[in-house]
This record gives sequence, C-alpha cells and structure tokens, in this order.
Amino acid sequence: MARHVGMGSLITTACTLVAVLIPFVVLDPSQMLVLALLVAALLPWAVLYLRPAWGPLKFVLAGALTAVLTVSAAGTLYYRAHPVQENDVKASAPPSLAKLASRLKFLPLPGPVDHCVSFAGTGTIPAHYALVLFDRPSDSAGHYSPTSTFSYDGPAGSTPGAPGWTAPDRNIGSGDASDQNGHITIAAVLVPQDTVTFLDAFTSDSDSGQLPPAVTALGATADQLTLTRNTRNARC
Repeated sequence: MARHVGMGSLITTACTLVAVLIPFVVLDPSQMLVLALLVAALLPWAVLYLRPAWGPLKFVLAGALTAVLTVSAAGTLYYRAHPVQENDVKASAPPSLAKLASRLKFLPLPGPVDHCVSFAGTGTIPAHYALVLFDRPSDSAGHYSPTSTFSYDGPAGSTPGAPGWTAPDRNIGSGDASDQNGHITIAAVLVPQDTVTFLDAFTSDSDSGQLPPAVTALGATADQLTLTRNTRNARC
C-alpha cells in the first residue's frame, strides 16, 4: 500500500511540476493546450495508485480517459498544422463586381471611325447587371482631357444565341467638325440593372446629356477602348 501511495505521489508531483512550468515555456496557446491535455492524460494513472481498491474496472476507466485526452491533443496538433485558410471561408462567396466586370472586354475596332459606331465584345453580361458605355475626349493613350465630361451611350446587349455582347449604332463624340482626328475613349462599365433606369432618366432630363467624371464609380469599369475620329459626322 505504501509503495502504491509513494508511486502515486511521485507521478502526481511530476504532473504538477510540468503543469506549473508550462506557462513559463515559450509556447503559443495551441501548443500549451496540447501539453496540458497530455499531462491530464497521465492523471488517471496517478489516481489508480492512490485508490488501488477501485477494482478491475479501474484500468478500463484510466485507459478510456487517457485515450480521450490523447486524441484531443492529437486533434489540436492536426488542426494547428492544417489551419482553415481565408480562401476556404470565402470560397462560396459571390464574386465581386470588379471580378465580374473583368470578364467583359471590347473587340478591337479598325479606325479612324465615324460618328456612328457599333461595338462588340467578349464575355457574358451577368444576370441582374448591365454593361453601359460612356465616351469622353482623350489623348491617343486613353488619358482623358482634364476639363472633359462623359457622354452616356446606353447599355450593351447580349449577343443572341452566342457568347459576347454588342452595342450597335452609338453616336460617339460631338459630331462636329472639331472631332476630326481627335481621340475618344469608350468606357464599358458594369453596373446593377437598376442603375440603367437612373442613367436613362438623368440623361433624358439633362439639357447637355453630359455626365461628371465620377459617373463611372456607379459600377466597375470592365474595359476601355480609345478610338480616332474621321471626318464622317452623320448621326446614327
């Protein structure tokens, strides 16, 4: 009996010392949890030595408790080595407006172009959104003229029976003689469908039909196309 008690006291003392020393070791919280679980897994065996009269089931009980605590420690180690990535959490999130817009591109146009121009592009306009076009005077590199504003050229439509989109017969630029050899940049902007109604109403009530430079912030710019005007100014 004395030998059992002495051995139990020794094991208990060792467990206590380890538990006390854990906070002083340079470990992160998950490592400390693993050590604490492993130390706790030894405690049932210490109890066996202190209470030897518990009968044959004592080893079953001690073994079960040790197994549970050891598995818990192993699980903590596994999830520490395989943390949940931020991308896994966001995998089911819908794509952002900018990402949807990036799939829509202009097809190139040979130039110079008339005042009346038809556009086409690649990509599918997503449901509940619209691809609207704006034009604005620029230089040949697509840098907008500092004092210029946007003109609204309306929404594009999906190509019937095929991928892509079209925007036929759009009046680009002012249509004046001053447009000759000038550069105009067309911006395709993906916006929520309701925004088209707002733009249609706003431009129809406007005397000039011009929109401020910040209008593209209503959505996400999908693509830009810089064109050179010729001398043909007939309207669509």
